[in-house]
Amino acid sequence: MATQGGGEEEETLLCEEDEIIHRLRESSHGDGEMYYDVEFGGMTASVYWDESKIPTYDAALSNPIVWVRPQELCESPEYFVGEETTCSSLVEGRMGDAWLLGAMAAISGHPEFLVENLFGSEPDDFKTWGVYTCRFYREGEWQDVVTDTRIPCVADAGHHTPISGHCSDRRELWVALLAKAYAKALGNFEALASGSLTEALVDLTGGTAEETALSEFRGSSHQPLWDVLEQHLRANRDVVCCTVVDGEHDDIPSQRETPLGLLVEHAYCVVAIREVGENKFVLVRNPWYGRGDWRGPWSNGSTQWDDFPEILNKLLEDEELRWDRTTTGTFFMTLEDWCARFDVLHVCRLFPDEKYRQYKVRGRWTGKTAGGPLNTDDEPRAEEQEHRLTTALKSSKHVRCDDNNPRWFNNPQFRASTTQAIEVHMSLMQSCQRTATGRKAVAEIGFEIVRTKRSADNVRIFSVVQGVVTATAPSKAVREVSLAKVKLEPGWNYCVVVHTSTRGREGSFVFRTFSPLDLTVQVVPETHSHYARGIWKSAPEHNTAGGAPFNVDAKGNLKLAPRWCHNPQYFLKLIEPNDDTPISGGGTGGVPIDVKLVLRRNDDSEAGVKGEAAPLQRAPTSSLSSSSSSSQQQQQQQQQQGQEKIVRIGLVASCNAEAASECEKQGKEPRTNALGEPKPTKESTLKKKTTKSSRFLESQGILDTIGGSTWAASVNSALENTTSFPSRKVLLDKNEWHATSSFDDAAVATLFLAAVPRRRLSRGIVVVPSLTESEVEGSFVLEVHSDAPLSVEASPETKSRTVVGEWTDVNAGGSHLHPSWKINPKYTLAFSSGPSCKKVNILLARPEHSWKNADMVGAMMGFYLTRERSILQPENEPSTIFRRPGIFHEGRPWNESPFVPLHRVSTPPNFVLEAHGESGGVYSIMPATYAPGKKGIFYLSVTADAEFTLTPGANASMPR
Repeated sequence: MATQGGGEEEETLLCEEDEIIHRLRESSHGDGEMYYDVEFGGMTASVYWDESKIPTYDAALSNPIVWVRPQELCESPEYFVGEETTCSSLVEGRMGDAWLLGAMAAISGHPEFLVENLFGSEPDDFKTWGVYTCRFYREGEWQDVVTDTRIPCVADAGHHTPISGHCSDRRELWVALLAKAYAKALGNFEALASGSLTEALVDLTGGTAEETALSEFRGSSHQPLWDVLEQHLRANRDVVCCTVVDGEHDDIPSQRETPLGLLVEHAYCVVAIREVGENKFVLVRNPWYGRGDWRGPWSNGSTQWDDFPEILNKLLEDEELRWDRTTTGTFFMTLEDWCARFDVLHVCRLFPDEKYRQYKVRGRWTGKTAGGPLNTDDEPRAEEQEHRLTTALKSSKHVRCDDNNPRWFNNPQFRASTTQAIEVHMSLMQSCQRTATGRKAVAEIGFEIVRTKRSADNVRIFSVVQGVVTATAPSKAVREVSLAKVKLEPGWNYCVVVHTSTRGREGSFVFRTFSPLDLTVQVVPETHSHYARGIWKSAPEHNTAGGAPFNVDAKGNLKLAPRWCHNPQYFLKLIEPNDDTPISGGGTGGVPIDVKLVLRRNDDSEAGVKGEAAPLQRAPTSSLSSSSSSSQQQQQQQQQQGQEKIVRIGLVASCNAEAASECEKQGKEPRTNALGEPKPTKESTLKKKTTKSSRFLESQGILDTIGGSTWAASVNSALENTTSFPSRKVLLDKNEWHATSSFDDAAVATLFLAAVPRRRLSRGIVVVPSLTESEVEGSFVLEVHSDAPLSVEASPETKSRTVVGEWTDVNAGGSHLHPSWKINPKYTLAFSSGPSCKKVNILLARPEHSWKNADMVGAMMGFYLTRERSILQPENEPSTIFRRPGIFHEGRPWNESPFVPLHRVSTPPNFVLEAHGESGGVYSIMPATYAPGKKGIFYLSVTADAEFTLTPGANASMPR
């Protein structure tokens, strides 16, 4: 939760100074002993960063620097001389601290007593005890700086002149003392040689500052600029000043003047604006002693005042201005001249505690949270035209958000909400970038505000499609960026994503929100992240380079790609929390989960898990998947011309159809009566109905040959084989839930899964990193980011294998009821861990679309499982060899699966291959259809709790 500001500094301000004065009182016994700050003062380290490297401005200094007390500078030193603290006589220091003095001048005379509030000491303590306290707003909080009153000076014509900025009246010391305290806060006086006027305004006020280039208002109507000035100067609410920008930057800030007298790189204060007739005037205060007055039109010495006495009289009668032509350091300019002669408008907005509530959050960009900026480019990121697969996928309902933002969402985020319509001010301020060697360049920082529905369960923004970007603070290389008048409406959540413009740029920051009414501001928890390496490998014994999930035919239609199942696979599953563990997102156990998948191509074996993507890899066009002869001919022509295609990467996420169905069944709420008690239930008569295929088989007397009318239940039970390891994904089915990225980039792919039901993740999701081309090798890093803890398990390559095969004219032999059954394709399953018991799940599947028009009985499928020795029996051996008691399940022989008119069939639950002699670790699997001559693609997948190999044997063929 964000901390609310306002009264955060109500503690006793002078704790350290009071202790110092108390010690001096006890030790001095009235002899006037003064405080010496041993940490800052009287030494070269307090003046320069490195005394062996004297800066340019002091290179020719002949007299030594001495530290003197205020009483040595003048007879009657005071913080302030006169009734008002207004600056019209500032003298710049040796190092060129005009940026700091300009900020001091801008806040002087403010009705909120901004300067006076910077001093926390009693008026005479600095003269009596030689100690004083100043406070500055740094790193998001007011910090006290306590030091002694010794001021570093250089002897000049018998007088001591402070090396830093000071007032022309030697008695008035608030500028010199404030400059010393600020130098201590920054490290030394050399730190005052360079700085930002805007940053200094924030440090001196605790407000938020911004800069506006006046060139934006030139060449058009100046009314918008007038409205801006009027808004900020109304009731002296904000601090406003302006500067002339120097085109050349030297070690010492320029002392040059413009032809009309304005000083370059020196701040001028904007006091007021007045409109007289058709003339718009800006009243400017020049704080620079003896120089820098305007000498152009309507200057104090201009004859235009004599030519237009009515304008002069109107302004002289304005008591709030307290201006006349003899006033030193204050002059008028027309709005047009002011806009043309000055270059930058500096505004520091103030938010008094009695009117505004401040909500402050501290944070840091580090590691994955230094995610970089939002990418708003929707164009394809690869180096050539869009891939045909990408074009086809974009028209598919299964393509999910692929927003080209693989890192932005991991930046720190905050969520704000309100019960009333209000306008707030938001500010992002990075940590002070000064070190022991000087001032570092600030990073470019910015933020976006994304509006989402209040009813949304999840708090983190993983993709901009989750809401609407209502406001953006563009990235700038300044210490602070801000947005004014941000409208917040009740009924919505507003998520703020803060970032730097460079990924990996680390640093601290403070995010502040100023609101006239109460807000709720929350820190969004970081994502739960996993990083997993993998490879696509093309090898005869083990091929994991399966290519894309779909082929594209000549009409642009998607067709399942048979080799896709060979790709590496990962199993995502929800880690169920304990009963007393709060669920991320602030919801209950039913809150859905957001998951962001990121895939990076990384073919450098030496690169780290979070390394950069590898250079683009191209594949010969001949390897492109296509299911049409015309496309194949086109590929051959392109290959002859030596053309190549960029290989894109993508992601597929899916869960099994039965798992999704189970989730839906579990998701139904129980029926209750008016008292909330469960209503009695009765068995649905729908459950007693048989399917069309079941009734057909019963009428043909076929069910008895495959195990009776309970075959469907046994198959469904087999599909829910509860092994301790997940089965591989074999194919995608139109009835299954699945999502696919757009395969539009060669280096990075993203896939956002929004609001995934917790029950679905409890059953598990399979994620498959893929390339657009098969047989292309490479390495990758898969990132899984979510707002709830997930486990990420790679499908073990040596314990889970899938091969794709095809029944053709030469090997579609049918079941053992037909003489040709032995020509069916065979696959060898060999375990490498010896003749111990293995828990195994064997699944035979086929794509539904390829078999939907086949006859229901003849196209039934199943498989045979035998020991290797059985396959080697003589051909005159009767077919009952497969009935021999060599493999048992639950005490009964098991050598074949049921033949079913479905598209999946597997071994029963808890199926175990027991030890049997020396060759007990080698088996043969023979997929078959019920009738011979039934051609088509099939998938054979084996998962076990021991290492094994699955290799094609006799008559096995792979589809093209």
